[in-house]
Amino acid sequence: MSLRPVAAAGDGAAVLRHLLVLLLLLAVACASPERRRSWDDIDLGPRASRAAVDGPRELPPLDPADADAVLPVSERPPRPDAYGAPAGGRLLANFEGPVDALPARDLALPEPLWVPALPPSLAGAVESGALVPELAVDGFAEADLDGDGLDELVVLARPRALFEREGPERFALLLALERVPGGHRLQGWARFSPRRHAAPGGPARWCHASFRLAGFLRRGERAVPVVWEEQGVACAQLVGGGFDRLLHVAPLDGGGRSIVVAGARLRPEGAADLYDGAAWAADVDGDGAEELVVRGVASEARQCRGGGEATWTEELAARVVDPAGIRAVREGRALDLPDGVLPAALLRRHPAACGTAVGPPR
Repeated sequence: MSLRPVAAAGDGAAVLRHLLVLLLLLAVACASPERRRSWDDIDLGPRASRAAVDGPRELPPLDPADADAVLPVSERPPRPDAYGAPAGGRLLANFEGPVDALPARDLALPEPLWVPALPPSLAGAVESGALVPELAVDGFAEADLDGDGLDELVVLARPRALFEREGPERFALLLALERVPGGHRLQGWARFSPRRHAAPGGPARWCHASFRLAGFLRRGERAVPVVWEEQGVACAQLVGGGFDRLLHVAPLDGGGRSIVVAGARLRPEGAADLYDGAAWAADVDGDGAEELVVRGVASEARQCRGGGEATWTEELAARVVDPAGIRAVREGRALDLPDGVLPAALLRRHPAACGTAVGPPR
């Protein structure tokens, strides 16, 4: 989503413990978000557009047939750090979340600084008094988003009255506030919305989502915000239900991208499918601009008594995200990924012992 300018364990018992943790995470993913504090006053105050982010440097083509496995064969799935960090990479996030999430800060923004980021019908409701204009802040930082040498205020927030009730208008807002004489003005924004799910035979509901400001990509003289989101998936059911943890690359001029960094799904008979990834900021193509580099290990955890085949899957190339798209990159060669998914030829499945699963150590 882009900013819009204005105009696992070792045996069956351990797997049960792991699944209990997943059930707890599912319960959180389906719960209503907790109430947040309102903001303190700050003197802030319509908006300006800036130039586009440069495109990526072209790399020689990557032939999946030339990619070999790099991880040692093991019955226990490795963690993604086994791949090694990309050269000069800064770790931004892993399975647990952002490594250095930018903290929330209590603020109170005048309506001109965030109401224009709402759809017109909701903006009119705020202006008429039908919607309480109160925000809950999930992250706050300063960064130069347009390369003019001056920092903008970057605020990740949620209209409380919208986000704490189920419905199609539950938005989280990423706001870019430009400094002007006497205060600030709204320069651009992005909106993020949780998924909806209708369970078979049951009512539709909106899954829980939480957001954090994970950091920035340094793209030449500009900084590009990176937003972490955890969202419930199929949250009205257990089998097939779970969560995804994503990173959104949200540049000011458009062309934003999203990529899954971690996830879990519950399967029948106590099985679970997990994805344990990590994301770094690194300049992989040598153009002087950082990309988001994601690599992970997927696993299919199966209890020993069930007789299912347990496996883990190695990624033979990293997924590299920039505002222009997503590529598979390995050893200076690249393959475009229009849907952001590695092809089967860049995945290598390994057998795992039953009762083992990828994931952070407990």
